[in-house]
Amino acid sequence: MRWLCGAACLACVLAGCGRVGGNGDASMPLVRVDESLITQVELDRALQRSGKPEGAAKQVLENMVDQHLLASQAQREHLDQDPMVKDALEAARRQVLAQALLERRGPVQPTEAEIAAYYDRQTVLFSARRVFGFQSISIAEPKPGLESRLKQDLQSGLGLSELVSGLERVGYKLRTAEGTAGPEQFPAYLYEDLKQVEPGQIVVAGNDQTLTVLNILSAKPRPLSLSEAKPIITRYLVELGREESAKQLVKSLRQSIRVDYLTREQALAMGSVITLPPQ
Repeated sequence: MRWLCGAACLACVLAGCGRVGGNGDASMPLVRVDESLITQVELDRALQRSGKPEGAAKQVLENMVDQHLLASQAQREHLDQDPMVKDALEAARRQVLAQALLERRGPVQPTEAEIAAYYDRQTVLFSARRVFGFQSISIAEPKPGLESRLKQDLQSGLGLSELVSGLERVGYKLRTAEGTAGPEQFPAYLYEDLKQVEPGQIVVAGNDQTLTVLNILSAKPRPLSLSEAKPIITRYLVELGREESAKQLVKSLRQSIRVDYLTREQALAMGSVITLPPQ
């Protein structure tokens, strides 16, 4: 769920994470802009959201003043009554409330056994990790059958440059790259192939959105121990748990709160509550 992005930042704000700068009481006003006040606690929270150090407090405060000035002028010009602006404000309000609800419930920390089990399952990322020198071609929106056809072309001796020319000729959007990377920097659909691939081999794999042709130039062992991998796995499992918790909560709410998808006739019966699309 994309609207979960930024939830960790919001958690810091809601928790009032520590003092960052300024002086006096947290509720002390620092600046008056027209009829509104900027308080110390607002500055602290703005610093937390920005991720900037304490020394940046003055610049952050000046940015807040600028924002207040612009917002005040927008209100004087009645932009807060513009339908598109009102929709955007309401959408932002819903997003903040949804994130606050999920953060209030808190992430579930994985157990040591869960971390170890994930480490054992994902050998390509950890115990058998290698760093690859590579050349790659990423093909956007591949048509059905393209993966098998490319594999046949490569087996028959077609080179990568010829492959690129042929794909571009038929209108595919391509992105090429080369360099050195660990498996975690490649799409997950390549992991299975990366377990066994050796230098000189070419991997072709993908999904409905993207197809990747990966030419392996080198492969050097760079394993991670369980202790080295633990922080990485913990962050991943926490985020996975947060996503799953959100899905389960939404599923529960959909079962307990009425949601009606209206037909055109029902919408017409509601009058001007809904703006109808043109016929």
